[in-house]
Amino acid sequence: TTAPAGATSNASRLIATTSGGAPGTVLTARSIVATSAMRPLAPVLTAERALAVLPFRYQGPPDQSYLGDALSDELIDVLSRTRGLRVLGSGATSQFRDNRDPRAIGASLGVDATVDATVQYMKSQVRVTARLVEVATGTQLWSDRFESRVEDLFEMQDRMCKRIAEALRVELHTVSFRGDAPAEAVALYLRARRKILSLHILGEDGAIELLEACMAQAPEFRPALASYAIACVRAWFLPSFFENLAARDWKTEAKHAVARAVEVAGDLAETHLARGMLAVQEGEWREAVQALVKALEIAPTYPHANQYLAQLQCEAGNTREGVERALLAIDLEPRLLIGLFDVARVYALKGEFDRFEELIRRVESDDRYRNTTTQIRMRVAGWYGDLDRIRDILDSTREDAQVGFARFAVGYAKCVIGEFSKEEMDTYVRELLANAASPRLLALLCQMACEAYCARGYPEDAMTYFQRAAESVLIDMEWVERCPSLKAMRALPGFAEARRKVRARVQAMWAL
Repeated sequence: TTAPAGATSNASRLIATTSGGAPGTVLTARSIVATSAMRPLAPVLTAERALAVLPFRYQGPPDQSYLGDALSDELIDVLSRTRGLRVLGSGATSQFRDNRDPRAIGASLGVDATVDATVQYMKSQVRVTARLVEVATGTQLWSDRFESRVEDLFEMQDRMCKRIAEALRVELHTVSFRGDAPAEAVALYLRARRKILSLHILGEDGAIELLEACMAQAPEFRPALASYAIACVRAWFLPSFFENLAARDWKTEAKHAVARAVEVAGDLAETHLARGMLAVQEGEWREAVQALVKALEIAPTYPHANQYLAQLQCEAGNTREGVERALLAIDLEPRLLIGLFDVARVYALKGEFDRFEELIRRVESDDRYRNTTTQIRMRVAGWYGDLDRIRDILDSTREDAQVGFARFAVGYAKCVIGEFSKEEMDTYVRELLANAASPRLLALLCQMACEAYCARGYPEDAMTYFQRAAESVLIDMEWVERCPSLKAMRALPGFAEARRKVRARVQAMWAL
């Protein structure tokens, strides 16, 4: 899908400045949140829902009492940018500062639900307890508590309101479609969303299994269709030796799932994230950027779309914007620590090891990512020729060497430190690339092969794989320009031309 002729919004023109200096408009994290004028790339189906944010009740020192109104006004501003949601301004709700009867509010203002919240100011911390109440029945649909340190009041206000807005968006999104599915199916869908966040896609009680069980009960439950498309694309990216992959054609299933989501759930931000992810796997970069922009126009506070776009920016020509967006994604969803890998990689390539280690330790605190952080440390050590560090890491990972992507990392380490002969290395790399189901994964594995051959003193072999990646879908200009292990390969004939192809691809992907 391409942008419609005549589309004039910032988002439809350009996402970011490329490292090659491509002309165009810069779209920052703030402007992508503020922009919502792009013509839809898929039908917008959701009926508008009306929401009233009541003035927040304040508890704390009198000199900070303005925080209640400031936070409620900020939340109204953020929520008003979410497509399909009509949010009443503070002028309409001020009369209900004391009378908070949801039925009376609904009758007076004609809204579907109210947000009622309490702000507590405690020394250097602010706590907001928010509740979503259905006005027709007075039923509390959702509640949560949000806490933040008060180091910068304006920054805290912005960050906290975006988190609350995203939690409300997800809840309203689910409530809107509850009539399309029995309670058990909705419960399966909500469990599957958590599995996607933790990257538990395949196997027993994984996202795919849960979503298929949900859709068996509710075939037209649109939130599940959109999440299923995301899960199928993630399954396609996994190497072919993963559990349950061999029995299914995930490329075909991912395409079918995304097409179905676009057809039936084209108004959902999750659908357009799935579109973008599918386009990335196929190297359709302009379409990927368009889809991610669309997702963020529908839901500016959607953390997964912010994180995925940040990943592309951190690779392809705009690390400053990418780092900013990745940190925004984690503000919106603190459990989305996978986004810190992209930020850590930026600092590793710049040689800022203290910052790299700080970020990796933060991710490592979550058991879900412990193996992944080990693998990233191993690769960074390979970039800088720290063979002793690689040996130490390898010794600590031998027991789970055949689990998931650890298989790649262990083989990579053995290549770099010389445990494999040249012939064994050649065989390993060929087998490694044979496991690449998608062009995106193939390009990544070619990058690892380049690093390993350069580390062993075989730059000509490395060049073969660099050219293969450049001919395919490689956009990782940060790695091309900064990775120290590629130094010998950069001097060879053919490098400049392959680099030019990557740069041209990067410039084209942002020039929308």
